[in-house]
Amino acid sequence: MIWLFRNFRWFSYLDVAIQRWAAADDMILALDELGETIHRKVTEGRVSSDQVGAWKAEIHRLNDEIGPLSKAFSDSLGEGSRFINIALTLANLATAALLILLAVWRTRKLLAQRQAFQNALNAERERAQITLASIGQAVISTNSDGRLDYMNAVAERLLAHTFELARGKPIASLFKLVDKDSGVEETQWIERLLAGEPRRSNARPRLLQRADGSVVPIALTGAPLLVSGEVVGAVLAFHDMTREQDYIERLSWQASHDELTGLANRRDFESRLQKAIQDLHHRPGQHALMYLDLDQFKLVNDTCGHAAGDQLLRQVSILLGNDLRPGDILARLGGDEFGVLLLDCSLDLAADIAERMRATIQDLHFSWTGRPFAISVSIGMVQIVDAKVTLEETLQAADVACYMAKEKGRNRVQLHSDSDTALRERFTEMA
Repeated sequence: MIWLFRNFRWFSYLDVAIQRWAAADDMILALDELGETIHRKVTEGRVSSDQVGAWKAEIHRLNDEIGPLSKAFSDSLGEGSRFINIALTLANLATAALLILLAVWRTRKLLAQRQAFQNALNAERERAQITLASIGQAVISTNSDGRLDYMNAVAERLLAHTFELARGKPIASLFKLVDKDSGVEETQWIERLLAGEPRRSNARPRLLQRADGSVVPIALTGAPLLVSGEVVGAVLAFHDMTREQDYIERLSWQASHDELTGLANRRDFESRLQKAIQDLHHRPGQHALMYLDLDQFKLVNDTCGHAAGDQLLRQVSILLGNDLRPGDILARLGGDEFGVLLLDCSLDLAADIAERMRATIQDLHFSWTGRPFAISVSIGMVQIVDAKVTLEETLQAADVACYMAKEKGRNRVQLHSDSDTALRERFTEMA
């Protein structure tokens, strides 16, 4: 009642009920006071029969006055309840009517949108058919059974079939579509076209396998051929992707390889080194990183020119690769600097490989226009066992070790060690 009083006092039915309640409260308080008086008098033992009669009369009077107030309170709440029920019923009916109107309006709007979409789709299909008939790419069309009924000259060259011999044959007998990555043949694609489902050009590479077994990378776009709303065939447009694929593969190779030597470049090498370090978090192991710097490269370059320097770098890259294990990574980091990453390699084995590489380069008899050169290499090596070390710290440690190999007379292998005072001093200078 307190909550109703605070929040709905303004409502007429509740206001009347609260007034009846308040009036009854006064009489209940009067009864309470009378009861206290009776209790006190009876306890004192000073009660006469006249007094008792007066009390009874007062009780009956108060009761007679409270009764009508109680009934008025109940009637007021009942009337309010009936009014609320009627109001809620009317609100529900109004809401239902509004929802029906909204549903009808929304349905008509959806139907109009669907019709507009269908009209736009039909217009787009007609424009596509005109475009496919005039482009310079390979274009073929089929009837409703999936048999070829037209192909242009470009399509004849692409499919290695003449139109006269291919006409009327099922499309599946002329070529197949194969996923370039998985090698799985695509099936049911012509059936989907004839069912009215257009085929968009896909970014994933596709191979067109001709009847003679040869394959050509292609991009394929297809659309159902509609006449008066009925599918009577399909139109296919092929784009020969041979040049594009060659260009993409060449760019991909150039992005990760050194053009002169064919080795991995610095970017690819650092990416693989970073992955090797991160893998130590999940699988403990040990790797070895080498930093190689040719000792006589500047002399060759300055006296004989860049052509001689390039030839020397190519020979060195071949010789270094011969001393590595399968899976080891050799990269040209720039100029006459090379990097080697030995995966899952103990320190002793890494030192042995480094010494073999040093000896191999020392034994290289390089000459240019009859002039011989003594070639050697300084190698800085660092062991990788801690997953917390960063890529920059690892490369810097190998670089410092290589620098110290040159400082100590060149043509040697220098292992990075935290206990080496000279290495620590050089590392501090670089920092």
